[in-house]
Amino acid sequence: MIGKEVTQDLVAFSFQIINKTLFELSQKRSETDRKVYANMLADDLTKRYYNLTKEEVVLAFAKGVREKDQLAVNPRSWNNWLREAKMNSNAFRLQQMKEKNQLMLENKKSPEELKKISDEFLEYCILQPYEEYLETKAFRISGISIVYKYLEKKKLIILSAEYKKRLFEEMQKHIIFKKKFHNKMFESYDAATMCREKILKDKFWEWRKKKFNLRKELTT
Repeated sequence: MIGKEVTQDLVAFSFQIINKTLFELSQKRSETDRKVYANMLADDLTKRYYNLTKEEVVLAFAKGVREKDQLAVNPRSWNNWLREAKMNSNAFRLQQMKEKNQLMLENKKSPEELKKISDEFLEYCILQPYEEYLETKAFRISGISIVYKYLEKKKLIILSAEYKKRLFEEMQKHIIFKKKFHNKMFESYDAATMCREKILKDKFWEWRKKKFNLRKELTT
């Protein structure tokens, strides 16, 4: 993984990525500009994308050049590319954690292994997405239901049964409308998941407004 420290190796890697991307886009920058970009990229990687591997970063840039509209090398474009890579990586890790959890239930793994799974889930699926939301207001959560249940268990989401029932009924009506409007009766909508997503979005907005330190709350 990239890690949280800007090293000479990481700066050199970033410089190589900048050069490769510029070449693929048939663009030119002075060596001074490319070195500045490399330091900026290395800084972004250690602050926002430190859990990505170098291979995932390379793939994110390659995909960005070939599939995205922002055909320029700058902090805005590479952050868009890397955010998508981060979400895909987190989703993959979430699936791995689900599979590992199942294996642990079947094979009775140690408390230490269970704690590692729990810590990874907390970091990748709750804390990092929340901290990204604080910075960008972009709500990107993998595993809506499992995240919701976790926060509810921690008493960070407390809702009355009456509110849950009313919200569920509203979502059911919304689903009927969407199916009718889009004329896609075959399309699958889940009212419970939609309710949980709305509640999480509302909570993130509330916590952002209050400058709530979720990491401190859940890790101390």
